[in-house]
Amino acid sequence: MKKDINHPYLNPGRPIQWSQLGHEHIEADITIAIADAKRAIADICRIKTHQRTFENTVAALEEALQPLEQAWALVCHLSSVKDSKELRDAHNKMLPKVSDFHSSIPQNKKLWQAIKDFSASSAARKLAGIRKRLLSEFMMDFEINGADLPNAKKLRLRKINAALTRTTRIFTENVMDATNAWEYVITDETKLKGLPDSARTAAWESAGHKGLHKEGRKVWRFTLHAPSMLAVMQHLDDADIRHIFYAAQSNIGRQGKHNNLKLIKKTLDLRDEKARLLGFKTFADLVLKRRMAGTGRKALSFVDNMHSKTRSKFQRENKALAAFAASACNSTLAPLPPWSILYWAEKMQKERYDIDNDKIREYFGIDDVMKGMFKIASRLFSINIQKKRAETWHDSVKYYEILDAKDGRLMGTFYLDLYPRESKHSGAWMAPIIVGGPSAKGFIPHTSSICGNMSPPLGKAQARITHDEMTTLFHEFGHLLHSILSEVEFASLAGTNVAWDFVELPSQLLENWCWNAESLKILSKHKDSGKPIDDATITRMLKARNFRSSYACTRQLAYAKMDLELHMKHPKYRGIDFDALHRRLLKSYSSPSPTAPKSFLFSFQHIFSSPVGYAAGYYSYKWAQCLEADVFSRFARNGIMDTRTGMKLRTTILSKGNSKQANDIFRDFMGRDPDPDALLKRDNLVP
Repeated sequence: MKKDINHPYLNPGRPIQWSQLGHEHIEADITIAIADAKRAIADICRIKTHQRTFENTVAALEEALQPLEQAWALVCHLSSVKDSKELRDAHNKMLPKVSDFHSSIPQNKKLWQAIKDFSASSAARKLAGIRKRLLSEFMMDFEINGADLPNAKKLRLRKINAALTRTTRIFTENVMDATNAWEYVITDETKLKGLPDSARTAAWESAGHKGLHKEGRKVWRFTLHAPSMLAVMQHLDDADIRHIFYAAQSNIGRQGKHNNLKLIKKTLDLRDEKARLLGFKTFADLVLKRRMAGTGRKALSFVDNMHSKTRSKFQRENKALAAFAASACNSTLAPLPPWSILYWAEKMQKERYDIDNDKIREYFGIDDVMKGMFKIASRLFSINIQKKRAETWHDSVKYYEILDAKDGRLMGTFYLDLYPRESKHSGAWMAPIIVGGPSAKGFIPHTSSICGNMSPPLGKAQARITHDEMTTLFHEFGHLLHSILSEVEFASLAGTNVAWDFVELPSQLLENWCWNAESLKILSKHKDSGKPIDDATITRMLKARNFRSSYACTRQLAYAKMDLELHMKHPKYRGIDFDALHRRLLKSYSSPSPTAPKSFLFSFQHIFSSPVGYAAGYYSYKWAQCLEADVFSRFARNGIMDTRTGMKLRTTILSKGNSKQANDIFRDFMGRDPDPDALLKRDNLVP
């Protein structure tokens, strides 16, 4: 391969020159990054024991790994937002090599001995604060990843890690490809009854983009991407079509060349073997050892306890919705099919609270929401957010800078990529791209991205998003602030590199600003009048906030229950039919239905799209939500726009990364341990 002398993945520039990051450079640049890291590690290993210091051993190892981490982060980011055959091939070619390199680090006997030698020194015993934390985390990294295993087991562990990298990558590609391969075209306008005008227009434009408007034919195109599918499931009167969409979504990852069954089984087998190889009874215990829950049993106990407290309300909500539908249809009371739950819930909410979600979205133009969100964040956290011109990977992507309001310091930059594309992964996420922080040369700005699949703009007008989509935007913005306001010296401890059951605290906390009259006035501007959302509508929205709250809670608990059961009791479930397991294990977590439910595992990217990810950790959403409900009580008491409380959050949580134990960081803000019932109280889930 002809080498590019600029090595764009190793020197991406600031702002990043995305057009230079071609797939043809990936192999060369990642190969160089791995080789450089290996040389740096070899240099660390050659240092004499009596000459070891924190700087030449621990800090040097941290520094040795960062160029590869940064370069690979760019590759992975592009893979998620600009997928192509060429990029996919280049990514997949280097993925095993990157995975093998990471697996080799804790298995390097000389490096492990170097870390142990320094840890036993008098200099190590004198370490404090962030330096002590970094050494402790490195020691745990080595121990928990097999540094003390015999050679044969080390070799097997590397093979397991490589296999997990392959299987989870293919799983992700299958979900993405199967989702993109499906479409539903309507040519009879009467079939669109119930669908809001915005959804009709979006479907019309989608058909146009695909060249389906030929010879004057009227065509509306729908997909399984969230804005399109949710509009159908919530509003379309035709139950047969809703059923078609439900079946299509349920079959993602189940059919033909996109079938994920073998990948799921292999992934579970490999994870279980890995845990036992490392001396743990279950994969959950391995994963949770360094998280707040500590063990799989404690996490599962948390899920079961939360379910027991909300189960009776969940059952009442199901009965109430079925009764509402029966009354509206003048029919006999009967369980609703799953493709009708969102439809009737939408109608019930509208009747009970006079809530019309499509009318409400008329207040939430994306530009107005962003302006309001930045205003809120600026006041709370003493920052300034400015839109800037910069090259991006797609025309719809925007670029911003975040500066400290007090000293003008550039804290970081971020990209905003909000709308669906076939070359883009589904869902919403925040991803660090370049991790900065304090350094000997001054503060190095962070670079991150927020990506989503929200309602796109129609024509030339700004996009109008639903209140749910706005809440998702605030969620990812919370992750972004956690990333960019980080002031931790070492990248591996910075930003969102925290215990997984703590990482969702800032993101879920920010969602509260979507449910407050004062902040909603800042975020809204009607598309015609330009006026903020009126008090009467806000009052109805706030009354409806906990509408079917136990349904939403139970849905997340069901994901968490299945996740933990699979990763704690793998031998028991090996070879089992997943649909049968779903019906047995999640019976009390499921709404009564006239049809047998199907397992969601075949497209469950949270736990099967990476070697670890949210595997054995999906409970983290509810765990962290309990924490954030408690943290928000302080804002509720002091004022949702209170700068003093916001700055306390910034200095004690958002800036601290993993510089301390998560429990200690929480106590630094609240001055006490968490209130275990804070979420139940706020969301009216108290039995």
